Amino acid sequence: MAKKTSPQIKIISPAMEHRVILDTGPLTAFLNRRDNYHYWMLGQLQKTTSAFITCEAVLSETLYLAGHSHAAILAISGMIREDLIRVYPVMSEYSEPVLQLMKKYSDLPASLADVCLLQMYNLGMGDKIMTLDSDFRIFRDKKSKPLKLITPQ
Repeated sequence: MAKKTSPQIKIISPAMEHRVILDTGPLTAFLNRRDNYHYWMLGQLQKTTSAFITCEAVLSETLYLAGHSHAAILAISGMIREDLIRVYPVMSEYSEPVLQLMKKYSDLPASLADVCLLQMYNLGMGDKIMTLDSDFRIFRDKKSKPLKLITPQ
């Protein structure tokens, strides 16, 4: 599977300009041809001019959902090696604000990956968040404004 996905990613890599924060859902959809959003994600990859950034918690969730398959590990490793996804250690660098966000959104509940991505957005690390998770419509940035999202809906 990794060999089939790599050329699709390479199509967009020369034109990358802005940074999109990547959530678990779209990454999982990309890795799984049977996922309902697989083709939506392929379309996003082909038309975006954005580099992808994410956090370690998203990779952990994605690999868990992919059943820690060898193909998923190879695909994600390749994306990181090719600098198509940059992974940031958000929890270790910003533990206090991340924990505050977990407390703030505990009624949803928000996952560690969700609040790490929200922290990345609040830090201005990315322009938009690509997600399939409707909770991101509820989350607000540090100025209490709705987040800029890339979603299939």
